[in-house]
Amino acid sequence: MTDDGERLWFVGSSGAIGEYDVATGSLTSRAAPMDVTNNFNDVAVTGEAGEANVYVAGGAGGTVLER
Repeated sequence: MTDDGERLWFVGSSGAIGEYDVATGSLTSRAAPMDVTNNFNDVAVTGEAGEANVYVAGGAGGTVLER
């Protein structure tokens, strides 16, 4: 979750990444960043919504992506 609690980020298999807006209930797909479709198993977020740094980790060869 972002530091201000406005966005919830989640990850999953086949490159699934999503951003959920807590206030509006809208869901935005951020799937397959840079065409990477690994199984992601961890996400860390720092900063406020709209300016957050999002780090995603995958199990295939230790993939780490940053947004």
